[in-house]
Amino acid sequence: MTGEPILTAFCYCDSCQAAAKALEGLPDAPKVADAAGGTPLLLYRRDRMQIAKGEDRLQDFRLSASSPTRRRVAVCCDAMMYLDFSKGHWVSIHRERFAPADRPSIEMRVQTRYVAEGLSLPEGGKVYGKWPLRFLWRLLKAQIAMIVGR
Repeated sequence: MTGEPILTAFCYCDSCQAAAKALEGLPDAPKVADAAGGTPLLLYRRDRMQIAKGEDRLQDFRLSASSPTRRRVAVCCDAMMYLDFSKGHWVSIHRERFAPADRPSIEMRVQTRYVAEGLSLPEGGKVYGKWPLRFLWRLLKAQIAMIVGR
């Protein structure tokens, strides 16, 4: 990864929750989501990510064959490494793949309308029921910067 992330967020959408449950069920898998079902992600521009080694040890995980979202999972330890939304200009790296000292704080918790009744959100980050304009604006700014070559 080069540069700063576009943003940092926990996503609580139904797809992230379903994928987290499935991935956590793999034999050697570490936790993917927090207690309320949110997946911690650092969003980076696609052009700022490069896999230095081990790409041959990643396999795709999709909720369905037609899903535009694939999660890349390390076959050695069943750990979700990142999420690649094929329709987007960004990749979402699982925050836990960074060393604790290198993990930026979480800015927001998005799609919290999908949190199961009775579960509490952990502390930290601004809470949004849907995709906030701030989230979308940051993605748009990153896309413009990629187009103009910054």
